[in-house]
Amino acid sequence: PLYFDDYTILYDGRCKYTLRGTLGQGGWSTVYLGRVLADSAWMPFPDYVAIKTIEKERCLHDHSAYQNIVNEFQYLVEITETKRPFLTPLLSAFQDKDRCYATMVCTTTFVYARHLHNKFSICMGKT
Repeated sequence: PLYFDDYTILYDGRCKYTLRGTLGQGGWSTVYLGRVLADSAWMPFPDYVAIKTIEKERCLHDHSAYQNIVNEFQYLVEITETKRPFLTPLLSAFQDKDRCYATMVCTTTFVYARHLHNKFSICMGKT
């Protein structure tokens, strides 16, 4: 996972983002809630985005993981280009020396569902 604080800023060449929390984690990636810095967006951007991060080191030696990630990015590009309803479009993709990033619209439904899941887990004693 990516360790961050309120001063961690990611920049995709168009917008700057601060990371506000973790939305989910999978086998080779983690999705964070990102806040778009108001003075950095060159076009109308949502205030909050989902930023999927993929650690390059994790898939460096695993060809199938690498191929799955390439396929996922290709699907995201296709979804964005064809403007498919009910699927989250890709806002930007960028990388640094350690990670690849995919920035997508963060739906309030997803954030609310994650919040309910976390609250339910705490109430049931599952942390």
